[in-house]
Amino acid sequence: MRTTANWALYFVLVINIAAMFILVVGGILTKSLAVLVGGAEAGINVLSLSFLLYFVKKSAMPPDRDHPYGHYKYENISAFVTSIFMSSAAVFILMSSIGRISSPVSIEGEAIYYAILSLALPLISFSLLLWTARRTGAIAVAAETRHLLIDAADSLIILTGVVLAIEFNPIFDALSALIVSLVFIYGILMNIKTSIPSLIDEGLPSQFVNEIKKISLTVNGVRDAHMVRSRKTPRGYFIDMHLLLDPNIPLGEAHEVADKVERKIKESITNFIIADLVIHMEPYLSNGHE
Repeated sequence: MRTTANWALYFVLVINIAAMFILVVGGILTKSLAVLVGGAEAGINVLSLSFLLYFVKKSAMPPDRDHPYGHYKYENISAFVTSIFMSSAAVFILMSSIGRISSPVSIEGEAIYYAILSLALPLISFSLLLWTARRTGAIAVAAETRHLLIDAADSLIILTGVVLAIEFNPIFDALSALIVSLVFIYGILMNIKTSIPSLIDEGLPSQFVNEIKKISLTVNGVRDAHMVRSRKTPRGYFIDMHLLLDPNIPLGEAHEVADKVERKIKESITNFIIADLVIHMEPYLSNGHE
């Protein structure tokens, strides 16, 4: 399954490399900024897929001595680095679009063929990755599928702008490029929004922390639960907590209580994924403290 997913990603990578060169050359020859934008978008896809193939492989590595919690954050690094390149492309496209709007340039009729190609290639890539995601269940492939669907929408905007520029007014070529640059900016903000919580070890919202405490108290033998700490990763939350137990129960029984709490929390929680749960046991003293 993993091999199938990788081959699909490599195939889409090759498609985007070809699209990048064809559309950049086509944009220069036809003087179409919108077609050039399609080439820039294909270039961003090349970077994104390259990072995806590398960082997803790294993130799948098992925990080791230097990385006891695993290598999950490599996925966030991939999204963050891609956002940096997307920012550069977005600024260039935005400034070029504004310049073209103020001084429209007539484009060649052949631009429409390149615009059609810019739409066809993302649709082919989308179809392939959608089939692969359904067959393998690969999360990274499914995420890239959503990305390609947005690319197809961008390409439709490009095609519309080119057609209108040829038939009516060349300003539509620049306007379509401007719209795509705004979509780029939106994509950058979404990438940053989804990456930062894991990079800064954002914890669970307070209502879920309270829910974990309440579930713990339903298990016989638990007097209290506190110090519930968590941090977010792309694969779920790592959680550790302290259980206050009767100080007179044997150690073996205390472990059984902790195991029951762990099972019950994992069975009861459906709002988020628990990647790992570590429970520390402490004696509950008469004053209510350990």
